[in-house]
Amino acid sequence: MKHLWMGLSLIFIVGAAISLWRQHYDSAFVMATVGVLAWFLNYRVRMKEIIKEADGTDPGDVQLNHPDED
Repeated sequence: MKHLWMGLSLIFIVGAAISLWRQHYDSAFVMATVGVLAWFLNYRVRMKEIIKEADGTDPGDVQLNHPDED
């Protein structure tokens, strides 16, 4: 999944550069925004994997203890 987001990020950033070069400023802005969003999602996936490896648990399996319980 992380390769998908990084690939989309690169495609949209290149598309934004091309749109900017052709002076299509609105489409360049939208493409750059989507590219940055895809980069952020790639970063988020990587950080989840790093945290999961560090904790040794699945992020969806988090159980919170009540403050009165120890």
